[in-house]
Amino acid sequence: LRKFASARNSLKKSIKQNSSDYKAMYEISMSYIESDDKDFEKSISWMQKVIDSAKSLGLDEGKVLAYEADRCNIILNRKKTKDSLRDVIECCDIIIHEADIWYEVPQSSYNHMGIAFFHLNQVEKARKAFLAGLHLSKRMVNENRKEYNIHIHSDAYNNLGVLEQTVGNNVPAVTAYRSALELNKDNIQAKSNLQQLTLEPENPTI
Repeated sequence: LRKFASARNSLKKSIKQNSSDYKAMYEISMSYIESDDKDFEKSISWMQKVIDSAKSLGLDEGKVLAYEADRCNIILNRKKTKDSLRDVIECCDIIIHEADIWYEVPQSSYNHMGIAFFHLNQVEKARKAFLAGLHLSKRMVNENRKEYNIHIHSDAYNNLGVLEQTVGNNVPAVTAYRSALELNKDNIQAKSNLQQLTLEPENPTI
């Protein structure tokens, strides 16, 4: 804990000298969720400062949207409320429509959006988001795009599997989990969900 606190103090000194030091702000934001005493609210607040600073500096739109995606991810990892989930959906919708289709950002944003809809019990919208993300991932593979992220692709299959299992569609769930593991054999959640499907069909992990 002292290590993170010391690092944050050093970074804050850097920001005092350069109020637009978005990289230092980013490090501070991430430190709040990497330490044992996670503070998601402070992490989100600092990530918003990163976004505002990046915009004011006129950084490449893709970088700004990537920080927006990081913010969405942090929100999803804190205590989920209806308001925070709607915030994620709105943010992801903007990212998906504004980002160049070949940025990695839309690939992860479809996942974030699907998870948010899932926790709001909007199953069809969640399924649509996961499938859209999978479609984009497959297209990126076919086009050999360097922005493609195999871990995001695998996670999308796991998320789809959880959704199908939750609504009682166990056969499609098994197919989705196996697809996730074909892409990434180290996907712990997909491996666990597949192994436990017949034992605890009510408790998959997204």
